[in-house]
Amino acid sequence: MKISSSAKRSILSLILIQLSIFSSSALSAEPGSVDIRILTELNQGYLDSYRSGNVDFYDRILTEDFRETAPDGTILNKAEFLAKIGANSGRQGESMEIAAGELEIRIFEDTAIVHAIPVISLPDGVAVNGGRYTDVYVRIDGEWKCVAAHLGGS
Repeated sequence: MKISSSAKRSILSLILIQLSIFSSSALSAEPGSVDIRILTELNQGYLDSYRSGNVDFYDRILTEDFRETAPDGTILNKAEFLAKIGANSGRQGESMEIAAGELEIRIFEDTAIVHAIPVISLPDGVAVNGGRYTDVYVRIDGEWKCVAAHLGGS
């Protein structure tokens, strides 16, 4: 079967379009990219603010329609989540440190998915792993905002 030159050009154009879509998406998720750095910083800020009860941080980075799914299946909206964080303010302990273990950030154009395990370092030096979590971010007006958080059990 002979393929016409115009058909060959069409097929080549489709292949080039597909390659450009995949490569632009993959490039944004390369380690060290600006988006990865920003999302890593936001993730650490999320953990630090949970520990310290920093409601202002969450108010800035959460969308108005944000939802948190707790390990027991409870779903909190933004206002409920902020109230929970405010109620914990000062009770989590400033001497405790939280870092993201097994951090994985995947970017799909203007959507990012963050997976990790919170590693909690207690004042006595003991490290405890929390349950795995997944956060979903979207880029709105050039800024990454968190739209959803899902906490798994430990």
